[in-house]
Amino acid sequence: MQKKIELHVEGMTCAACSSRIERVLNRRPGVTAQVSLMDHRAEVTGLTTDQAIAAIRQAGYDARPVDPRQALFPKGTQTRSRLERFRSLITVVALVPMLAEMAAMLTGSHGLIPIPVQFVLASLMQTIVAWPFYRSAYRALKAGSANMETLVSLGTLAAYFWSTAAMIGPDILSGSDLMLYFEASVVVIAMVRLGRQLEERARHRALEALEHLIHLNNDPVAVWQPNDQTWQRVPAEEVPVGARIQILPNEAIRLDGTITLGSTE
Repeated sequence: MQKKIELHVEGMTCAACSSRIERVLNRRPGVTAQVSLMDHRAEVTGLTTDQAIAAIRQAGYDARPVDPRQALFPKGTQTRSRLERFRSLITVVALVPMLAEMAAMLTGSHGLIPIPVQFVLASLMQTIVAWPFYRSAYRALKAGSANMETLVSLGTLAAYFWSTAAMIGPDILSGSDLMLYFEASVVVIAMVRLGRQLEERARHRALEALEHLIHLNNDPVAVWQPNDQTWQRVPAEEVPVGARIQILPNEAIRLDGTITLGSTE
């Protein structure tokens, strides 16, 4: 029987990413792979650890072996780096005035935020905040594919460079209205980043709940021993079918069964 290996996959951001990694792995003869976007893990059968990591890197991502002693979601991993906090600060500083600019457009007015300020805010978003999008898009293109970051990068860069060219071009000298889209590039990047953060928070909470359930299943269960006429606590996975168990007040029920004595609410 071939050994199954588990890898932690880095760089996945959407379902297309996990599907692409599965296709790359399963394309190899005798290989069976399943990739979970929820916990960013891959289960691979038919390859060695080094071969699986090399195949995942060829798909444009990175991977490392999973430590079996490590929790699904170790405590403290939600702590964001200083760079991520700086990116969040830039996002807020840029998003608020750009939203005000977009709101002013609904009334037919333009230029609520000075053009140089728009250019600076959009430049900060494109060079600092959007850098992870560019990196993910590059990995996908290098692997001959595309993902959501590819679309975000193309759209926001097109809006940014078009607006920059219009700002420094002859239109600004003629005094005609400028077709600038700095606010569009800023808002798209900010909203995608905000959605990604909300998704990560929900994923973290789900994994924490799953980890809690796993720990519950590892707790021993009180099982009635007919020979000794006593209750003996044994691991939940060792409880035989049809055994009589005892659930104490405030104790979690870890097995399926039928209540024969007592009640619950």
